Parts: sequence; structure tokens; C-alpha cells
Amino acid sequence: MRSLLWIVIIIIIYGSLFPFNFVWVDPADIAWLDWGFQLKQRTTNGDVLSNFLTFLPVGYIGYMLNPPASLLDFKKVAKVIVLGGLFAYCMQVAQFFLPSRVPTVGDAWINLWGIIIGLLAAVGVRYYLRRNPQIALEWPSVISVPILMVAFWILFQLFPFIPEFNLSNFNRALSALWQRPNWLWSEWLFLSVMWYCFFGFLRSNHWFRATYSQLAVMIAAIFMAQILIAYKDLSLTNLLAAAGALLLFWKFPVDRWNRWHCLAIGLAIFIREIYPFNIKADSYNFNWIPFSYYLKGSMWVNTQSFLEKVFAYGTLIFCVTEWITNRLKAIIYCLGFILLIEILQLMVSYRSADITDLLMIAIIGYTFHQFKPVKLI
Repeated sequence: MRSLLWIVIIIIIYGSLFPFNFVWVDPADIAWLDWGFQLKQRTTNGDVLSNFLTFLPVGYIGYMLNPPASLLDFKKVAKVIVLGGLFAYCMQVAQFFLPSRVPTVGDAWINLWGIIIGLLAAVGVRYYLRRNPQIALEWPSVISVPILMVAFWILFQLFPFIPEFNLSNFNRALSALWQRPNWLWSEWLFLSVMWYCFFGFLRSNHWFRATYSQLAVMIAAIFMAQILIAYKDLSLTNLLAAAGALLLFWKFPVDRWNRWHCLAIGLAIFIREIYPFNIKADSYNFNWIPFSYYLKGSMWVNTQSFLEKVFAYGTLIFCVTEWITNRLKAIIYCLGFILLIEILQLMVSYRSADITDLLMIAIIGYTFHQFKPVKLI
């Protein structure tokens, strides 16, 4: 898992220092003491969330690399928190030399909370596996990957996670169903397949085999929670997709992932990325700057898009791996499929072809490939 930690660190450095337009600033001109105690956030909720989520793996992987003999070994826990906190602080200091960035020590505190929560999650996982050693060998792929996919889909559905308990928010969320009932068949197809896969992760696993009534209750709970979230309108397309996927899953449950599931997932992603199939009349441009789309514009919108793509691409890789059983081949096949989509996006309007999706496939596939059994010392 050490290589995964380095990948996370590189991604954080890249995201924190993008676009790398460094300008020298005299450190003597910076009021370090005042800045260090200024915890007021000059940022958006999307930035806060991204700062928190990106540092979760640092705490989790940092603890799992060399688990201590006791679950809460003070030296081990302190080492992860201190080193992770210093790394987060250094990233904020480096932003003083980027005119396009606003360094805020409050962001470092959000990063630190992400590290702590990730570390506590690792402690909880290790405690559970020590009490259930019979499933420790299955944990890397059979259990942990489906759990990650379930978590990412729920995060996507409940983003931005900020509750607002008032009648106006409740009315606004519900009124979107009949006042703005935008239904797009390509969106409905994509969401239906993704909901179906979400049910598959919950049903065909070794840790929790949900019944159909439990799946229905979970759908209701997710949409009820959406009503309570600020600026989260209920989507008729999403609601119909969830209901239709549940009916389809009841008729054709996932006993084992096969080529038909892979084809369905691939078709849903293909149509989502290519529709409306209009041929471009202008020049064909390819964006070679990784993740530039997610680092520009609204972090709120970009974070939600990122969560959705991680689930879709992770599901595709997992399904192909379950079908052909060879992870390396599965990653290569998925890379070739996404490369085909990017080539077609060069010729189809309303779409921007870039390197980011290919890198996401490679990173997600490599992450799944690197999962190792957890040491139960």
C-alpha cells in the first residue's frame, strides 16, 4: 500500500499547487503569526469537502502501512497525525507563492480532520478483522472494493451533505419534481445501470446480503435524506431510474458479475459520454492537462461529478475483473474502452476530450490491484 500513499500524496500536491504559476514572495513580508491563528475560512463548502475527502486516504493508508501491535499505539497514531498535519500545513504555505491561490490555515485544519477520520476508520477496520480473521483474506477485493463503491454512490447521491431543516427547503426540493421534471433518456439509462450495480454490490457480497425490502427502504432513505439537504433538488430522472433498477434487479439479480453486466455498464458510460452524437464542425482539441476540469470552476459541481465518475469507472473495472479474473487485463481493456470514448469525443460536439478519464481508470485500477490482506498482528 506504500505506492498508493505516494499516489495520494502526488495527487494532493498537484491539486494544491495547480496551476504552478509560482511567483517569489519575500517571507519577511508575511505576517506568519497572524496567519497561523486566523482560522476563518475564506472558501466554499465544496472546497471544505474536497479538502476533507482528499486527506482521508492519508490517515487510512498511513495507519495500515505498518499496523502497531496494539490498535491505538500512541507513537504510531501520533506519527501519522503529526506528519500528515505538517504536510497539509506545508501545502498551504506553498500557496503563498501562487497568485491564483489563497492560503488558509483553516484548510490545513480541515485536512487534519480528514487524516484523523481516515485513521479512525483504519483502526475500526483492523479491529473488526481481528475479531473476524476468517474474512481477512477476502477483505482486499471481495469485500473492501464493493464497500468503497457503495460508499461513493451514497456520497454522490447525498452530496453536499449539508442539512437544512426548514419548510422552504423541503418545498423547494419536492417542487422540483413537477416544476422542473427534466427527463433525459441518456441520463436515465446511465443512472438506472448505476443503481442496478449499487444493488448488486449490496446483494452479492460476503458482508451484507440485503433483501429486496431492505433495498427499497434504502432507496426511500436516500431520497428522504436528499429532501433535507440544502440546495439538493429531487430529480425525477434519478427517482425513476432507482425504481426501474430495483424492479430489474428483482427480475434479474446479480448472482455473479458476467459479460452482460460489463456490456450494460460500458453501454451506459458510452452513451453518457457521447450523446447527443452531433459531429463537430470545429477543430479537434485534446486537453493534456490532468484534472484541470476538476480544478477549475465550481468545486461544488466538480466534486459531485468526480464522485459519480469514480463510482462508474470503479464499477466498470470491478465488473470486468470479476468476468475475466485477470486484473491487469481488466485494467487494459477498460483503458482501451475509455480511450475509444476520448477519440470519439474529439469528433462529437458538447464534449471535451482530455487525459483525465484515462488517468482515473489507471489510478482506480491500480488501487484495486494493490489491495493486500490486512496484517492482524
